[in-house]
Amino acid sequence: PNDIDANLSLAEINLAKWNADMAARDLAVPLRLAKDDPRTRAAAAAVAYYTADAKRDEAGRQSALDAARTLLETYPDQFSARRVVIQAALAGSDPTSATPMIDAALKARPRSLEVNMMKLDLLNKTGQSDAAVAQLKLMYNLFPDNKDIQGWLKDWYLAKGAPDDTVAFLLDLAARTGNDLPQHEAIADYVVRHL
Repeated sequence: PNDIDANLSLAEINLAKWNADMAARDLAVPLRLAKDDPRTRAAAAAVAYYTADAKRDEAGRQSALDAARTLLETYPDQFSARRVVIQAALAGSDPTSATPMIDAALKARPRSLEVNMMKLDLLNKTGQSDAAVAQLKLMYNLFPDNKDIQGWLKDWYLAKGAPDDTVAFLLDLAARTGNDLPQHEAIADYVVRHL
Protein backbone atom coordinates (compact mmCIF):
# COMPACT_ATOMS: atom_id res chain seq x y z
CA PRO A 1 0.00 0.00 0.00
CA ASN A 2 2.95 2.38 0.47
CA ASP A 3 4.69 1.55 -2.81
CA ILE A 4 4.97 4.82 -4.74
CA ASP A 5 5.47 3.26 -8.17
CA ALA A 6 2.58 0.82 -7.80
CA ASN A 7 0.20 3.56 -6.66
CA LEU A 8 1.30 5.85 -9.49
CA SER A 9 0.71 3.04 -11.97
CA LEU A 10 -2.80 2.53 -10.60
CA ALA A 11 -3.46 6.27 -10.80
CA GLU A 12 -2.31 6.32 -14.43
CA ILE A 13 -4.53 3.36 -15.30
CA ASN A 14 -7.51 5.14 -13.77
CA LEU A 15 -6.65 8.37 -15.58
CA ALA A 16 -6.63 6.45 -18.86
CA LYS A 17 -10.19 5.43 -18.00
CA TRP A 18 -11.06 9.04 -17.06
CA ASN A 19 -11.75 7.97 -13.49
CA ALA A 20 -10.40 10.96 -11.58
CA ASP A 21 -11.90 9.86 -8.25
CA MET A 22 -10.08 6.53 -8.26
CA ALA A 23 -6.90 8.16 -9.55
CA ALA A 24 -7.04 10.69 -6.72
CA ARG A 25 -7.32 7.87 -4.20
CA ASP A 26 -4.32 6.12 -5.77
CA LEU A 27 -2.32 9.37 -5.70
CA ALA A 28 -2.60 9.79 -1.92
CA VAL A 29 0.60 7.84 -1.19
CA PRO A 30 2.72 9.41 -3.98
CA LEU A 31 1.56 12.89 -2.97
CA ARG A 32 2.56 12.16 0.62
CA LEU A 33 5.90 10.46 -0.11
CA ALA A 34 7.02 11.85 -3.49
CA LYS A 35 5.06 15.00 -4.21
CA ASP A 36 7.88 16.60 -6.24
CA ASP A 37 8.37 13.59 -8.50
CA PRO A 38 7.48 14.57 -12.10
CA ARG A 39 5.27 11.54 -12.52
CA THR A 40 3.34 12.41 -9.36
CA ARG A 41 3.00 16.03 -10.45
CA ALA A 42 1.79 14.98 -13.91
CA ALA A 43 -0.84 12.64 -12.48
CA ALA A 44 -1.92 15.29 -9.96
CA ALA A 45 -2.37 17.83 -12.77
CA ALA A 46 -4.51 15.33 -14.68
CA VAL A 47 -6.66 14.56 -11.62
CA ALA A 48 -7.09 18.30 -10.98
CA TYR A 49 -8.01 18.91 -14.63
CA TYR A 50 -10.62 16.15 -14.83
CA THR A 51 -12.07 17.06 -11.44
CA ALA A 52 -12.40 20.73 -12.41
CA ASP A 53 -13.81 19.78 -15.79
CA ALA A 54 -16.50 17.64 -14.17
CA LYS A 55 -17.45 20.57 -11.92
CA ARG A 56 -17.32 23.05 -14.82
CA ASP A 57 -14.72 24.97 -12.82
CA GLU A 58 -12.96 26.98 -15.55
CA ALA A 59 -10.39 28.49 -13.18
CA GLY A 60 -9.51 25.03 -11.86
CA ARG A 61 -9.26 23.64 -15.38
CA GLN A 62 -6.94 26.46 -16.44
CA SER A 63 -4.77 26.08 -13.34
CA ALA A 64 -4.36 22.34 -13.97
CA LEU A 65 -3.66 22.96 -17.65
CA ASP A 66 -1.00 25.53 -16.78
CA ALA A 67 0.60 23.08 -14.34
CA ALA A 68 0.65 20.36 -17.01
CA ARG A 69 2.19 22.69 -19.62
CA THR A 70 4.85 23.90 -17.19
CA LEU A 71 5.75 20.34 -16.28
CA LEU A 72 6.03 19.32 -19.94
CA GLU A 73 8.58 22.05 -20.59
CA THR A 74 11.04 20.19 -18.35
CA TYR A 75 9.65 16.64 -18.55
CA PRO A 76 8.16 16.14 -22.04
CA ASP A 77 7.79 12.39 -21.51
CA GLN A 78 5.16 12.70 -18.76
CA PHE A 79 2.10 11.34 -20.51
CA SER A 80 -0.37 12.20 -17.76
CA ALA A 81 0.48 15.87 -18.31
CA ARG A 82 0.40 15.42 -22.09
CA ARG A 83 -3.07 13.90 -21.74
CA VAL A 84 -4.31 17.11 -20.09
CA VAL A 85 -2.93 19.33 -22.85
CA ILE A 86 -4.41 17.09 -25.56
CA GLN A 87 -7.83 16.95 -23.90
CA ALA A 88 -7.86 20.72 -23.44
CA ALA A 89 -7.02 21.22 -27.12
CA LEU A 90 -9.73 18.77 -28.19
CA ALA A 91 -12.27 20.61 -26.05
CA GLY A 92 -11.15 24.04 -27.22
CA SER A 93 -12.19 26.19 -30.16
CA ASP A 94 -9.50 24.71 -32.44
CA PRO A 95 -9.36 20.92 -31.97
CA THR A 96 -6.89 20.63 -34.88
CA SER A 97 -4.24 22.09 -32.55
CA ALA A 98 -4.22 18.67 -30.87
CA THR A 99 -3.09 16.95 -34.10
CA PRO A 100 0.71 17.12 -33.63
CA MET A 101 0.42 16.10 -29.98
CA ILE A 102 -1.80 13.13 -30.76
CA ASP A 103 0.41 12.06 -33.66
CA ALA A 104 3.46 12.19 -31.38
CA ALA A 105 1.62 10.22 -28.70
CA LEU A 106 0.57 7.62 -31.29
CA LYS A 107 4.18 7.29 -32.42
CA ALA A 108 5.24 6.62 -28.84
CA ARG A 109 2.19 4.47 -27.96
CA PRO A 110 0.76 3.00 -31.18
CA ARG A 111 -1.18 0.28 -29.34
CA SER A 112 -2.71 2.56 -26.71
CA LEU A 113 -6.49 2.41 -26.81
CA GLU A 114 -6.68 5.80 -25.10
CA VAL A 115 -4.46 7.55 -27.67
CA ASN A 116 -6.23 5.87 -30.58
CA MET A 117 -9.54 7.07 -29.13
CA MET A 118 -8.13 10.60 -28.96
CA LYS A 119 -7.27 10.35 -32.66
CA LEU A 120 -10.78 9.12 -33.48
CA ASP A 121 -12.28 11.95 -31.41
CA LEU A 122 -10.12 14.50 -33.24
CA LEU A 123 -11.11 13.18 -36.67
CA ASN A 124 -14.81 13.21 -35.76
CA LYS A 125 -14.65 16.71 -34.26
CA THR A 126 -12.91 18.09 -37.33
CA GLY A 127 -15.32 16.47 -39.79
CA GLN A 128 -12.78 14.13 -41.35
CA SER A 129 -15.27 11.31 -41.84
CA ASP A 130 -13.22 9.18 -44.25
CA ALA A 131 -10.17 9.37 -42.00
CA ALA A 132 -12.36 8.61 -38.96
CA VAL A 133 -13.66 5.44 -40.62
CA ALA A 134 -10.09 4.43 -41.51
CA GLN A 135 -9.07 5.02 -37.88
CA LEU A 136 -12.02 2.96 -36.68
CA LYS A 137 -11.02 0.08 -38.97
CA LEU A 138 -7.45 0.30 -37.67
CA MET A 139 -8.75 0.18 -34.10
CA TYR A 140 -10.96 -2.81 -34.94
CA ASN A 141 -7.79 -4.69 -35.88
CA LEU A 142 -5.68 -3.36 -33.01
CA PHE A 143 -8.31 -4.13 -30.35
CA PRO A 144 -10.23 -7.14 -31.71
CA ASP A 145 -12.14 -7.82 -28.49
CA ASN A 146 -13.33 -4.27 -27.85
CA LYS A 147 -17.14 -4.39 -28.00
CA ASP A 148 -17.55 -0.62 -28.36
CA ILE A 149 -15.33 -0.50 -31.43
CA GLN A 150 -17.08 -3.53 -32.90
CA GLY A 151 -20.46 -1.86 -32.40
CA TRP A 152 -19.41 1.49 -33.87
CA LEU A 153 -17.93 -0.12 -36.96
CA LYS A 154 -20.93 -2.40 -37.35
CA ASP A 155 -23.25 0.62 -37.20
CA TRP A 156 -21.15 2.38 -39.84
CA TYR A 157 -21.14 -0.61 -42.18
CA LEU A 158 -24.89 -1.14 -41.80
CA ALA A 159 -25.56 2.54 -42.51
CA LYS A 160 -23.01 3.35 -45.20
CA GLY A 161 -20.92 0.37 -46.23
CA ALA A 162 -21.01 -1.22 -49.66
CA PRO A 163 -23.01 -4.49 -49.52
CA ASP A 164 -20.09 -6.84 -50.25
CA ASP A 165 -17.84 -5.05 -47.75
CA THR A 166 -20.60 -5.04 -45.15
CA VAL A 167 -21.20 -8.78 -45.49
CA ALA A 168 -17.45 -9.42 -45.24
CA PHE A 169 -17.28 -7.32 -42.07
CA LEU A 170 -20.34 -9.00 -40.53
CA LEU A 171 -18.85 -12.43 -41.26
CA ASP A 172 -15.57 -11.39 -39.63
CA LEU A 173 -17.41 -9.99 -36.63
CA ALA A 174 -19.44 -13.20 -36.28
CA ALA A 175 -16.23 -15.24 -36.43
CA ARG A 176 -14.73 -13.09 -33.66
CA THR A 177 -17.74 -13.45 -31.41
CA GLY A 178 -18.13 -17.21 -31.88
CA ASN A 179 -21.63 -18.58 -31.46
CA ASP A 180 -23.25 -15.23 -30.76
CA LEU A 181 -26.63 -15.74 -32.41
CA PRO A 182 -27.47 -12.02 -32.84
CA GLN A 183 -24.32 -11.56 -34.97
CA HIS A 184 -25.39 -14.39 -37.28
CA GLU A 185 -28.92 -13.00 -37.41
CA ALA A 186 -27.51 -9.61 -38.42
CA ILE A 187 -25.77 -11.23 -41.40
CA ALA A 188 -28.94 -13.00 -42.52
CA ASP A 189 -31.05 -9.88 -42.06
CA TYR A 190 -28.59 -7.72 -44.01
CA VAL A 191 -28.33 -10.22 -46.86
CA VAL A 192 -32.11 -10.52 -47.14
CA ARG A 193 -32.53 -6.73 -47.26
CA HIS A 194 -29.60 -5.80 -49.51
CA LEU A 195 -28.51 -8.70 -51.69
